[in-house]
Amino acid sequence: MNLEDKINGLNEHFFFKEFTYSKNTFKRPDGQEVEIADSIVYLDEISFIFQLKERNNTFHSTEEKERKWFKKKVLKLATKQIRDTVSYIRDYKNVVLSNNKGHSIDISLDKLKSPHKIVIHKSSELLPQDCQNTKFHISDSVGIIHIVQEHDYLGLVHYLLTPSEVFEYFLFRGMLVYKHGNNVNSIPEPALLGQYLAGDEESSPSVKFMQHIAQLNREVESWDMTGIIKLFPDRMVGEGGATDYYFIVKEIAKLMRNELSAFKQRFMLSWNAAKGDESVLPYRFLVPRCECSFLFLPLPRSEKENRRDALINFTYANKYDLKSTKAIGASFVASGDGWQDVEWCYIESPWVQDDEFDKVLRENYPFREVKEKRIGRYGFD
Repeated sequence: MNLEDKINGLNEHFFFKEFTYSKNTFKRPDGQEVEIADSIVYLDEISFIFQLKERNNTFHSTEEKERKWFKKKVLKLATKQIRDTVSYIRDYKNVVLSNNKGHSIDISLDKLKSPHKIVIHKSSELLPQDCQNTKFHISDSVGIIHIVQEHDYLGLVHYLLTPSEVFEYFLFRGMLVYKHGNNVNSIPEPALLGQYLAGDEESSPSVKFMQHIAQLNREVESWDMTGIIKLFPDRMVGEGGATDYYFIVKEIAKLMRNELSAFKQRFMLSWNAAKGDESVLPYRFLVPRCECSFLFLPLPRSEKENRRDALINFTYANKYDLKSTKAIGASFVASGDGWQDVEWCYIESPWVQDDEFDKVLRENYPFREVKEKRIGRYGFD
């Protein structure tokens, strides 16, 4: 498998086909078709532009030849392709690309606001160490372009796993570059990742932070929602009928692992309540940084005919009660074959004070109390 197929497959897995664009040609207004970056990931404010470079045919090569390849293909050509991509996105009002699901999406710059720009390279073992250590290129026009070796990128997503955490890591990495400059080049990527996991923004980069990689308590099972997202049901309800499931998948994909843990806990509580045909109060929580509230509504089978109206009403009420801009609701009803039937709802609108809604909630409050709680993200053994 070549580098392009491997990275695109990896990005599809972690960032989902719906938000990955890897067949990227752009048709300008004059009709000319131009190539842009090898891979683009776009989930609203979480976005990446990738350019990939792979070294082949190194038989009888030398360190000097590999250095020349690196300078020409990685530092010059790949960074130029990144800059050109940003220019196309910035200069044209509509940039419509097809994602890896085959759906066309406009990713013009007013939507793709601050993407991380990343060159991933798979180089020869003969590449000199100073080239292997190179971790960034500063462009006058687009700022930091991250330079990452293939095996280091694979390691990053192996440990971070969620789009939000990968995005936040490169923010952290960029901060280290601006504060410490070329000193970052002398530190292995796993040590930079360890420093991010430790949440240490003040210390100088050091190999001592590598210990946090080995000590990280991953506990992936407690928060991993990949399977549920990839098997996402296509039955969703909202005002006017079915809504585009991208909106729901996108909000779940934006969550950090501690937020995903809260999501999964409530999802499974609702799943089990529906399995037992129980009538219980809904479960819910709010993620302030995403301005999104989540509601999980287990219903007994006797309420199956009314579930659509119940889901919409409870999702609206939860959105209003928690003063969120966006709201996701899910209802759960036992299907009778040992499985649970799940329907989803997505609502987005500015929060507005409503005296009548306030009165209804005061007189017949349908929720459990929500308490503010700070949940640590990374644990270490």
